[in-house]
Amino acid sequence: GIVVAKLRPAAAPAAAPAAAPAAAGAGAEAGAGAGEGKGQHGSVRRAAVSMFASRVLICAVGNVALIAWRLSRNGTVPPDFSCEQNPAACSPSRLVRFLTYS
Repeated sequence: GIVVAKLRPAAAPAAAPAAAPAAAGAGAEAGAGAGEGKGQHGSVRRAAVSMFASRVLICAVGNVALIAWRLSRNGTVPPDFSCEQNPAACSPSRLVRFLTYS
C-alpha cells in the first residue's frame, strides 16, 4: 500500500516570563525554539527521501522490464511497417507527415 507521512507541527517554545528583560527573553526563546523538534523533522525527511528512492527504483525496474520485453520481441531491429499499415509515413509531403504525427 501507499504510506503517507503526516507532518506534525513542532512544539511551540515556552513564553518568556514578563519580569525578564526583553533582550534576555528573546535570546531564551530563540535558543529553546531552535533545539526543539529536530528529531521529528529529520525522521519525516528520511521517510520522504526513502519514499522518493523507492519510487525511482520502481520506475527504473519498470523501464528495464519494458526494454527487455521490446528487445525480446523485435531484437535490435526497429519495427518494419508497410505503407498499408501506416499510409501517412509513406506520404512524399513533409507537411502531411508532420500534421499526422503532431
